[in-house]
Amino acid sequence: MVYSSVLKLQVRFIVGKKQVRAPLLIERCPISPLGDIDPKTGILRNPKCRNYGKSISGKVFAYPVSCGSTVGSYVLYQLSKVGKAPLAIIVKQVDPVLLVGCILGNIELVECSHEDFWHVARDGYVVELNPEERTLTLIPQ
Repeated sequence: MVYSSVLKLQVRFIVGKKQVRAPLLIERCPISPLGDIDPKTGILRNPKCRNYGKSISGKVFAYPVSCGSTVGSYVLYQLSKVGKAPLAIIVKQVDPVLLVGCILGNIELVECSHEDFWHVARDGYVVELNPEERTLTLIPQ
């Protein structure tokens, strides 16, 4: 589906209060920070992921749900410490490991359960996050 209009949605801001505007990298499978993301480079290293080999650094990284162990929180923290963290993470449903990792790493965390976002969003679209308005704007490129 090619979408040519701006999509603006109300979302839930879980961690952070910064406005963000950055390109989107969207993954369709669950992500385990421990194992699926290289903590030193921010590169996705699970060959089952369609974005295998791509960096999440400096992007808005969206994926449906997190999975994996509690050490995943420290992977997000380490990404932040080495300057390779995403600017924000968007998920359908937040879990405790992701929450703690985003708090430790000072990474914006947004919960978006709108199916429109998950059906329309494509890599490279621009995402604007506005915590004051509690909105996510998806801009096709």
